[in-house]
Amino acid sequence: MPQAQNQIIRPAAPEPLLAGLLALTEARLLSLEGAYETDLPDGSRELIAGVRGAPVLRFSQAEAEIPAGGLALLSQPGSCRLTATGDCQCAILRLTGTLPEQLLSPEDACVIYPQGAAAVRETVTTLAVLNREGSGIDAPTASAHAYSLLMKLLRLRDAGAPSHYSALIDAAIGIINEDFAYLEGLDDLAERLEVSKPHLIRTFTREVGVSPGKYITRARIEYAKLLLSEPDMSIAFAAEATGFAGANYFAKVFRRETGLSPTEFQQSVPQARRRPAILRDEDRLYMP
Repeated sequence: MPQAQNQIIRPAAPEPLLAGLLALTEARLLSLEGAYETDLPDGSRELIAGVRGAPVLRFSQAEAEIPAGGLALLSQPGSCRLTATGDCQCAILRLTGTLPEQLLSPEDACVIYPQGAAAVRETVTTLAVLNREGSGIDAPTASAHAYSLLMKLLRLRDAGAPSHYSALIDAAIGIINEDFAYLEGLDDLAERLEVSKPHLIRTFTREVGVSPGKYITRARIEYAKLLLSEPDMSIAFAAEATGFAGANYFAKVFRRETGLSPTEFQQSVPQARRRPAILRDEDRLYMP
């Protein structure tokens, strides 16, 4: 199998806390001619995307074809083998933590999705660029890209459901859900959508019932609640990971939105943590 076009990115090892929630431990862009074997450790999940061609995944005496443009979510530990009869390219991400299973809810050891390869490839390519331009990728940065990818896959999975929003607001919600930690205010959002800020605010508020600024804040707070549900999570890390300028401002907004300080929220989380509010149907924050 030729190796010239293969890329392997391994971010820095995460702290145990981050690894338990969501860590991206390895990314590969693989030109496949023949076979490729991998071994999935216990506690890991692997996303294998068919960027070009339709590779066949064989594992545990079973096999599944990954359609071109689609991907497989592999959840069963052990050896697996990718094969292709012709020119084929795959993008592969290995994740650890509870979040991939909670968000994607795989019912089988291997789940095939007809879409999603482009999103996985984009993530791998972005990580490769960051890796080349810097001195490696730290674990929090890799985790943030993994979370953004999971949000994109959620939207693709639910794309068949009819939307009651206009194309503009669907696009706005998509950008917020995937990039809320990196948005530089409503000016940035309006610029990405190529509309004026006043028009965005009027249309978004009319259709969604809250302003886009409020929606962004709620998205950040819901992710912060998920982070703070992890034992020993630092408030400073949660603030930075969710896009707040500092821990003090984060604490002020968190109390305003939840009625609790971040510390009080942490103390209120039971030992056996419940499924995060991010997944509740009535919230509709991440699955409009």
